[in-house]
Amino acid sequence: MRSNARRAYALLRRSWKTLILFELLFRFFSTYLVFPACRWLFNSCLRITGFNCLTADNLLRILSNPVMIACFAVILLLFSLCTIIEISCLITCLHSSEVDSTLGIFQLIFEGLRDSIRLLHPQNLPLLLVTALLIPITQLPTSTSPLRLINLPWKSLADYALQFPYILLIIAYLAGGLLFFACAMCIYHCYVLEDLSASKALSGAVRLNRGRRISRLIRLATLMAITCTVVFGGSALILRGLGRLIPCFTDDLNLQYRIRLPFDALFSFIKSSVPPMISYACISAVYYEGKRALKEPLPGQALPYRKNAAHFNAIVFYIAITVAALCVLLYDTVLRPALVRFDALEYVMDSPTLVIAHRGYFTDSDENTLSAFQSAIELGVDYVELDVQQTADGVVIVNHDSTFRRVFGSSRKVWEATYDEVRALSAPNSGECPPTLYEVLTLCDPQANLLIELKSNGHNPNLAQAVYDILEEYQCLDRCIIQSTSYRMLSDFKALAPDVRCGYILSFALGQYASLPAADFFSIDASFISEDVVTAIHRTGKDLYAWTVNDEALMRKMQSLGVDGIITDDAPLAKATLLSLNSSPLDELITGQLEEALSSPEGEAENPSEP
Repeated sequence: MRSNARRAYALLRRSWKTLILFELLFRFFSTYLVFPACRWLFNSCLRITGFNCLTADNLLRILSNPVMIACFAVILLLFSLCTIIEISCLITCLHSSEVDSTLGIFQLIFEGLRDSIRLLHPQNLPLLLVTALLIPITQLPTSTSPLRLINLPWKSLADYALQFPYILLIIAYLAGGLLFFACAMCIYHCYVLEDLSASKALSGAVRLNRGRRISRLIRLATLMAITCTVVFGGSALILRGLGRLIPCFTDDLNLQYRIRLPFDALFSFIKSSVPPMISYACISAVYYEGKRALKEPLPGQALPYRKNAAHFNAIVFYIAITVAALCVLLYDTVLRPALVRFDALEYVMDSPTLVIAHRGYFTDSDENTLSAFQSAIELGVDYVELDVQQTADGVVIVNHDSTFRRVFGSSRKVWEATYDEVRALSAPNSGECPPTLYEVLTLCDPQANLLIELKSNGHNPNLAQAVYDILEEYQCLDRCIIQSTSYRMLSDFKALAPDVRCGYILSFALGQYASLPAADFFSIDASFISEDVVTAIHRTGKDLYAWTVNDEALMRKMQSLGVDGIITDDAPLAKATLLSLNSSPLDELITGQLEEALSSPEGEAENPSEP
């Protein structure tokens, strides 16, 4: 392991400047050319097919559409070819270091393009397919890869992936990837350096690894684990330290952002570029070790040596660094203000974020019950969120899941149970049964604002009409807003009550979703929300609510991004957090002294000078 590490280090030391230059150019290429082209193609295909946007609501229909299938195939092909360009250039640069020569940066890029185009030959299509399958493993960890630039709720997707049975599929997929690396770790070296076809490169890689596959794989995995720990862990610690240090010198949030921006850009580049450079340096060391063990000569330099290549690369390197620094500066001073339609700090201060109690406040009660709703109302939340669906006999009741198992202990489907059967259920803490929408409107505070979610389970096609009739009968349309994961159901309700605000619930979305006419606001998974998402929605004059936000750090992040409402299970924490963020220095001076006096033991409050 030490010999491999020393050899990999030597390769990196001799070629680090060219490697960094290539990675810098490649990140610009993938970020500002490849992904915008893929996004344009994707949005164009959505418009052609009439979908306009991709959401969880229409995902299956999009995946079965021939035009969209072709679109996904082209995008995956572009991602694969980009991956081959990076792999080829890294391998070629490291090999030029091994044979003691230097390639010009444009020679290097030309070689990567040649190897990428060669992959389209029919005999090399198996390697293209393997590359496509390995993209999630090789690119997801890097923050600026084209795959990560797709704005998806990666945290939520990871949570879903860890659930049974998806975790078994993930394990099988990773096991297949490890098996491939163990058997053919050097396949790309054989393909790039020896100009072999896919089948011959595979046999050559298997021959090089024969007898020492497991030990080499363990060594590589160990080195990469150490690298990722140092790179990602060190970056996180430094950025966290800066996050705590900078506010000590200035309270101006915009100035804090400007100071952090260069560090964020630098460490983002480091986390994206250093792991692939080190990994291919280690695999190159394995390749050369295998060649030496088999007593085979190393392949020669693929392109002719240029005498002034090192000097030329150095000039381009410093030019690229200067341009990157100017881009960071221009982004903050010119581009970002032009792209954002409002001053974020001013918007946050002038537009207080709503607190929405998710299924009521049920710390000592049960969710979606009258006592939970009343507790939330007594806390003074802005809205109480609840879920409605219909029983077998058409009664609109409040329940989140498709069954009553989780809260009320019954596995009966909601649409299979009659209203009388629902009344017989009992929650463990409060002893209540699922309430009807009528009971919520009449038994809870008549001034309370309600956010009513229309559950789309495929068994209540008339739910929009039924809810509208109830709200109209009891004249509650003015204090209720509606949301749903089904855009069709939302459109049905909007047609009945054009003046009632309706919201579309999204876990993720791509395309022109912000312009959907039936949606007055969007209720979006917090892990999907970014500055771009907030800007896109606010640009259309619509609001954005984040769900489900239960910890203080995430609440502060959502408020700083400018979301209009936070849907939370912890309403007291949300109110306290948002109050502290929106308070003025005078508020803090007065309330701070008052809270200190009230919390002091008797007698201590009379002598404030004592500690």
